[in-house]
Amino acid sequence: MTLLDAILLVGSAAVGMGMFQGVRRALFRGWIWIADHRLPDIHTWWTWDVIVTCSDLMVFLIPVVAPWTVLLIVLRMRSPRPSWRRIWRQPGMAACLAALLGWCWSGLALILAIDVGYVARSRRTNSLEDWARRYLADEVFMYVGLAVAAAWTVQFFSGQWRRSADWIDVMGRLWAFSGS
Repeated sequence: MTLLDAILLVGSAAVGMGMFQGVRRALFRGWIWIADHRLPDIHTWWTWDVIVTCSDLMVFLIPVVAPWTVLLIVLRMRSPRPSWRRIWRQPGMAACLAALLGWCWSGLALILAIDVGYVARSRRTNSLEDWARRYLADEVFMYVGLAVAAAWTVQFFSGQWRRSADWIDVMGRLWAFSGS
């Protein structure tokens, strides 16, 4: 890892966190319990409280995981880089590329849904904020997680799983576990 790599990682995380704060304040106010309240009392926790708290804590990884996923792909494309055949076999890069494909696929679904919503807007009963929350919670994470799981399954069963020892592939694998 070079100093430029570290600067790009910090910068992209800062941009992601700034965008996250803007969207959270404008669109998702009150949706993340920990951000608007405090942690529940640990002595009175039920199983549901643990699940909700863990999912709320995972939400705070999104502003780091999303920009770093794209940045890791860009950093892998710099020379000197392995051949394309080796890049496709690295599980970290496969996860980053699959996550990017999942985001694009869910973005296409969002564009189509907005188009249909525009045509049928007189019959829409949900507000745009409620619909966006539901879309992000139900669709985006499902597509990204499914894309990463499918890429890793195909790699593993086809014998193409070749772990690399460099930091880009290791971070790609870590982000796949934390973000998917």
